[in-house]
Amino acid sequence: MRKLPGLSEEVCGLDGTALIENGRVITVGFLIANALARGASAEPIRAMDIALRVYNADGVLELEDADFALAREAVEKDTLMSNLAKAPTLKFLTEAAG
Repeated sequence: MRKLPGLSEEVCGLDGTALIENGRVITVGFLIANALARGASAEPIRAMDIALRVYNADGVLELEDADFALAREAVEKDTLMSNLAKAPTLKFLTEAAG
């Protein structure tokens, strides 16, 4: 099991201000959920289940190791995510991997 505290952590731009898209502050959890939703997983139902759990998480979310690996892989392979978004998201996942 992997504990994911801080999914509501804001992602900031180079100037240190929170990134905002369509009036919504971008969080690490939002980026992970969207990478899972956009991805082309061999297990789309499982990927969407994880995406919804991450998106709706309130507090600490616990993921099985296999689900955590799928989430990390989705972020790593996401070609639409910029370095500005991908770097803090991967850093968050690396720290959660401990």
